Amino acid sequence: MGDAGGTINASDLRRADRDTQIRVMRDWFLSNYTDPVENTPYESAEGGYIYIWGGPFDPYEELETEFSGVVRDKVIEDLANELSSITTEWTGNPDNSDVDEYEFDVIAAFPGHLGFLRKSLIDIEGLLEAKINPDLEQRFRRLLYANIITALETYLSDFFISAITNDRTLLRKFVETTEEFKREKIALSEIFQASEQIDQKVKTHLTGLVWHKLNRIKDMFRDTHTRSRLAGCKRTLQGSLGPSRSCSSRRQDAGWGRTLTDGRRRPKACCKRRRLRFGY
Repeated sequence: MGDAGGTINASDLRRADRDTQIRVMRDWFLSNYTDPVENTPYESAEGGYIYIWGGPFDPYEELETEFSGVVRDKVIEDLANELSSITTEWTGNPDNSDVDEYEFDVIAAFPGHLGFLRKSLIDIEGLLEAKINPDLEQRFRRLLYANIITALETYLSDFFISAITNDRTLLRKFVETTEEFKREKIALSEIFQASEQIDQKVKTHLTGLVWHKLNRIKDMFRDTHTRSRLAGCKRTLQGSLGPSRSCSSRRQDAGWGRTLTDGRRRPKACCKRRRLRFGY
């Protein structure tokens, strides 16, 4: 009871001791929200995060919405203060619990990842010509900036997934060079079962990656196979963006180097949330 992804009903939680209530609420909160430093792009020019996973979310508001009437306000407040000492503004946690097998099959079979990226960037650039109310122009450009990040993430993830799904040699190299897999200890009696689960583990791992953390992604591409078709990803990406359209140069342009946050929250529906199943 109280583990992330576990179940507990409202009446049991209401009768539970304070420590159990804190543990259940903390597990629920951390399964749905994370410190933005972990998965959120940061724009240093303005000193703010681009909340692509929703937010910023206030710990007390989120806990109160979920647990009010079940857990005493003082207990909720105590945990909210603890979480706020980590950061006062949280972002959403991408829901990686369910790997969409159909989505992976479609990505693996689709050959036009680079073309899709180029079209996305052309479309975004075309939107720069749109006539926008001057009062809304900065916010509009922030949204376009977020769209560039999304397009880049989509290209990198789809290209990599397609490459290792269609080439078992690349898949093996990826598993052999990924730290999370290298640390796993498998008993000899479990080796056949582990072998049967490799594809699913790889898919789950790739689903949970933050693809705009380019230092880590660059190493992953390099380590998987430097002489494979993955090696051409950097060259084709640079060719697609062009020297005047790179994300780094765009950040220097007026309006691009701004944070998406303006003190307003995205609707909660925009953030996938794994809710605690109370049964009500």
